[in-house]
Amino acid sequence: MIVPAELADTEALAAWLDAHVPELGTGPLRVERLHGGTSNVILTLERGGGQSMVLRRPPAVPPPGSEKTVLREARVLTALNGTVVPHPHCYGACDDPSVIGAPFYVMERVPGWAADLRDERIFHRAPFDEAPC
Repeated sequence: MIVPAELADTEALAAWLDAHVPELGTGPLRVERLHGGTSNVILTLERGGGQSMVLRRPPAVPPPGSEKTVLREARVLTALNGTVVPHPHCYGACDDPSVIGAPFYVMERVPGWAADLRDERIFHRAPFDEAPC
């Protein structure tokens, strides 16, 4: 899925990743939209080294307070790094909106279930979208 330019300036993001998340590698940056809703957009990041990471950021038109929410998530995940609590590793966070247009953080990509995204709305698979009894 193509990532709109307003969600990630790949040149600026690649420079930030070079300085702050060397674990991702240094090859050409590939950014794809994994999921996006009204509260956060989730992008996958790859640089040809086989490892994939996830970037979380507010949507292009963020709801009030979403920038603070993203940075709070990053602080919680960073605090959990090195503990026995299961969580995705947080590799770095950026509070400077001039990099990609909003604060964001980069975390480990963990395989699992994701909702379907159609027409900017989230649709869950059954039984989660079934009518209540």
